[in-house]
Amino acid sequence: MAIWQKIDDSTTVADQPYSAFLTKRLTTNVNAYSTDLSRNTAAAWPFETPVRWASYRQPTGTIVTIDCGLNALELQFRLSCFTDTATGGGTIYIKHVESGARTSRFLDATTDDENTFDIEFVFTSPVRGPQAFFVGWISDDDETLGTVAIKGGVANQVYIASGGTWTFPVGTGLSAEMHARLHFDNTPNVGEVAPIGDARLDYQVCLFSHRTGTPAGVLTIWPELEQTPAFLPTFYDGGMQMSGELIGLGVLNLRAIAATVTRQTAGTLAAPTAFSQTTPPTALANNIGAALTTCRPMLANHVSTPGMLGLVLPAGETLSFAFAVQNQGDYGLFVVFKTFGYNISQTANCEFTLTVFEALTDTVILGPITLENLAVPRLQPQTTQSATAAAAFAVNGIVASEGQWGLRDSMPMTQTTAGTTVRFLTDAVNLDSIEEGGGGAYYATITATTDVYIYSFSARLI
Repeated sequence: MAIWQKIDDSTTVADQPYSAFLTKRLTTNVNAYSTDLSRNTAAAWPFETPVRWASYRQPTGTIVTIDCGLNALELQFRLSCFTDTATGGGTIYIKHVESGARTSRFLDATTDDENTFDIEFVFTSPVRGPQAFFVGWISDDDETLGTVAIKGGVANQVYIASGGTWTFPVGTGLSAEMHARLHFDNTPNVGEVAPIGDARLDYQVCLFSHRTGTPAGVLTIWPELEQTPAFLPTFYDGGMQMSGELIGLGVLNLRAIAATVTRQTAGTLAAPTAFSQTTPPTALANNIGAALTTCRPMLANHVSTPGMLGLVLPAGETLSFAFAVQNQGDYGLFVVFKTFGYNISQTANCEFTLTVFEALTDTVILGPITLENLAVPRLQPQTTQSATAAAAFAVNGIVASEGQWGLRDSMPMTQTTAGTTVRFLTDAVNLDSIEEGGGGAYYATITATTDVYIYSFSARLI
């Protein structure tokens, strides 16, 4: 049947055939999907290993995927976070990656680990489906920690001796993650070295290492020291007289990010009337299908390694996420994420494999599906503020152990598109509804043939 037909004129009035009644009510339902099926999303990090980082001068953070449903105009972000600093707060930045729209809110210093606060985000035009958002942090200054006796430095290391007012926080042979700013004194005492000209005076300190002998300590800084013109010798000079001041930075501890659609527009499909042309069933079915696909549930919208913002996935290891469905039916999976390699010794080509299992029996129900020969860039740590195509800010934290880099694996807004986008779109498979005892539970795994870093992760039913 190509068109809707009237059911029986004898059971209707002349100007209200059932064909128009049915299509009008179905159209009304579709237009109400955006409000009646509004969305909310959450991403969380392990409570035992919160992500802790500070950022000086520029916002750094990560990408999270938010399900906006249909025709979203406004989101309410709720962040579960607190600072490790009593007086040093900072500012949270949220940026919609696609449009570039952004908002921000200042966070007062608080050590209350149950603290939550809200940020309203308004779109300039309605959006739908999964949307990527950059969530970043820029620190304010905290209290002064003390002075250090500087004896030289090269690249990202500054050599210090004991003798300043700053007390080394760890014993000999140990290291400690730091969140501070090193300020070089450009008005020194007589006989002390001064920075030359317009040399950079402030650097973020990310790690302190307590050494034996000389130097007594090493500060790992960001960015690397300006060497043209150089105002520090590249070797440890015991006779050098130069002081620097350590100033604490506001440290963000991130637990979770949630978002709820708080305002949206209704659908705009034109409702047929009794005197309209009859509506083709295929057109109405397509409208319903497009709306329902956009409102299909998210299965996962974030993955991370403990203590990090994103996920480090070494070659051969497994990323997995579990899920279930409320209603039995045929469903496919759409999985998308951004990724880059961090092991320069490996090939730039990578294969990703997705497999879906029934949870109770570990029976494969879908896949394995392999994406072959993807060109995934291999990026190295970025040491200077001048970024290159071969370096990424986040790699500094990826290649360090947990708690060994005060910026963790955060990245600036400008590098959120550095990775390759990987997409899995599967065929439909029958999934049972969830049952008590674990029946109807499923899980999916993803593996890679090279060491990769994954962020902006999203998985949903289609």
